Amino acid sequence: MGQRINIQYSIEVDDLEAEVSRLMDKANAGLLKLTNFNSDNPLSLKSLEDIDELRRGLASVDATLQDVSAIVGGYVTYKASEKMPHPQHVDIEEKEQESPTPNEESTEVEYSF
Repeated sequence: MGQRINIQYSIEVDDLEAEVSRLMDKANAGLLKLTNFNSDNPLSLKSLEDIDELRRGLASVDATLQDVSAIVGGYVTYKASEKMPHPQHVDIEEKEQESPTPNEESTEVEYSF
């Protein structure tokens, strides 16, 4: 497995299921390719090379599944937040009159999947 980089791109929510399915198909294909591991002589240089190739293939499949897991996790969080009640609208003048408490933190939420 070569060096990996992270990329970020956006798609329509309606296309998310197809994209996740595509990534799952890629992981399944990688696993199927690896299931044919066979060595006539397990104590040989060829066997050592085959084992290394198998390990790299497993790492690649694992990385793809990790990506899928992050995407699905982000989507589930996104859908759960849609069902949560949103705070009532606060008048700007009313908000300016409030004084923040010393330990009050801003809570911004960003969803990525």
